[in-house]
Amino acid sequence: MMRRGQTNLAPSSSSSLQQRKDDPNRRYTMAYAEPQLPTNRKRDVGAFDTASMRMKRLSLADETPHSAFPSALQDAESTRRTSTLSRPSLAYPSMAFTEPNAARHPPPLKLHRQPQNIKEPEWRKSAIRNISRYLVKTNYPGTIASIEPELRSLKLRTFQDIFKHLHLHIMPEYVYVKDKFENEYIDVLKSLRYPLADTFTPRALYSISAPHQLPAFIAVINWMVTTCEIYDEIWNDTYPTADDEIRERTDRGESEPETLNLLFHEYTVACYHKFMSGVDGDVPEIDHRLEELCNEIYARYHREAKDVEASNDRLLEDIEYIRNKLSSLPNLDKKLEALKRDTTKFEEYCEDKRRRISKYEDLIAKVTEQAAAADADLQRRRIEDDALRQQLEEKNLSPEDIDKLSKKQVLAEEELNRLRARTQQLRISTIEKEVELDRAQSKLRDLVASVNRRLKDELGEDQPAEVQYSDKDGLTLDQLETVMTHMRSLNAQLETQERINTEAYAELDEALNDVRAETAQLEKDYHELEIRRTRAARELEALNQELEDDMDQFNKEKELKEQLIKQTQAQYASQLNTLMARHKRLKDKYEETRANAENEKQRLQDQLDAMGREVKERIKADDAKLREAAALAKSKRDALGDASPFE
Repeated sequence: MMRRGQTNLAPSSSSSLQQRKDDPNRRYTMAYAEPQLPTNRKRDVGAFDTASMRMKRLSLADETPHSAFPSALQDAESTRRTSTLSRPSLAYPSMAFTEPNAARHPPPLKLHRQPQNIKEPEWRKSAIRNISRYLVKTNYPGTIASIEPELRSLKLRTFQDIFKHLHLHIMPEYVYVKDKFENEYIDVLKSLRYPLADTFTPRALYSISAPHQLPAFIAVINWMVTTCEIYDEIWNDTYPTADDEIRERTDRGESEPETLNLLFHEYTVACYHKFMSGVDGDVPEIDHRLEELCNEIYARYHREAKDVEASNDRLLEDIEYIRNKLSSLPNLDKKLEALKRDTTKFEEYCEDKRRRISKYEDLIAKVTEQAAAADADLQRRRIEDDALRQQLEEKNLSPEDIDKLSKKQVLAEEELNRLRARTQQLRISTIEKEVELDRAQSKLRDLVASVNRRLKDELGEDQPAEVQYSDKDGLTLDQLETVMTHMRSLNAQLETQERINTEAYAELDEALNDVRAETAQLEKDYHELEIRRTRAARELEALNQELEDDMDQFNKEKELKEQLIKQTQAQYASQLNTLMARHKRLKDKYEETRANAENEKQRLQDQLDAMGREVKERIKADDAKLREAAALAKSKRDALGDASPFE
């Protein structure tokens, strides 16, 4: 740690600089702090980072900031010596820092083979997109849509324009001196420390669009884009310096420096201005002013130390309060975890019950609909049964009578079938007899016709001797009378029997029709009932199967959930053990940090006391030197008289 009263001219780290840069109320600034790059950045881009920052600082030296020693500035404005310092003139930054950087950086890396797989289409597509975006960003002519096709089919002229655009972006004062670009671009790549610069030749540009050459040149442009991005990032970074502190203090309307570093800077500047105005010896007014400002800064340091100590006490109280609060945290965590587990189980139980209730409500609704349909069908069947019973009562028929009628119907149907067969046989016999009679009549007519022709031939045409044929010829009157009587008797019997049979058949047919209608209706009802019974049986079987599947699924889910609960319990137990171990480690670390803080606090207090004593001793030594210088000046003045050595 730096002791009080000493100045720190060493470069500050990038993290502390960035922290002071982001803090709008920063108060502690290192004088002449060189900007440092992060360690993961590439520093082989020409060492232009340090040069750019130094050039910025030289440009800020021309400004006249508000100083704690205004008299020195006023004296320097009237009479000013000629400074031998001048700004560096650089062709490009790397030229001025080749020698200094050679001691800090290793020689540039040289490769003979591309480490990236530049022939992959995805890499080339990403590189072209990155190049196009940066070119558009840096005001290269064209748009992304027009630059990407040019890069995919790269030409010599396009490569030359892009190469010079990126190179001059880094080194704007560079001048291409060779006649041909292909003879100079390799030297430029070497100056930029491109690792694969030795793999290129001037003739390679003539076949730049060839498939084996294009990826290498795309990789070169992509590397230059990366270099330009690093350059832009470094150039745009602003690191706080003493000049920045002075400028900000002036903007805030403050007149006194706030740190020893800044005070040392202003004291040095004031002494420099006094020297430039012609004063070669000590300057008492500046030394007295320095002493006053040092005392003020030391007093503020003590006040700030007391404030820090008070803040530290408050923080210790807060830490103790939080530690007391955290003592019951493990028990609360355990209860919270148990409550979460119970809540999860209860929610799962409620969800399972909701699913079951919903399923059973659907089943109840289906069964209710089926029961209502069955009740309606049963009511209709009862009405139909009552109507049939009423019809039977009106006809004075009993079930026995229906059975008898059924039997009679069967017998009548059998007799009817027999009579129909007999009738059919009689019809066939009659038809046969009629056929035979027709044949005999035909023979008789042929015979009569023959006899008539013979008689006509023998007797002549004038004699009416023609024989007339009659169907009744050959029968006597007695025979005809007997036949007719018998036929009438048979006809009367046949009509009587036919009338009886017809009436019986009509009654049987009517009864048969009624029985058939009732049988058909009963068969229809039975068929419908059988269909419904089959359907209900199938639905019942499906419901049973679904219920069995649900039970199996429920059992499986139950087993899985039980396993999950066991795993979760084991996991939570492991996490709890881990948290307990972590809590123990944090507690030990907290105690260790507290002890370190106490030690650091004591060490800082000791250093502050030592610095105070050292400053007092230095002030006493400075007073002694001033008194000796005053005595020496007085003795010289007495020896020289009233003349001044500067006149």
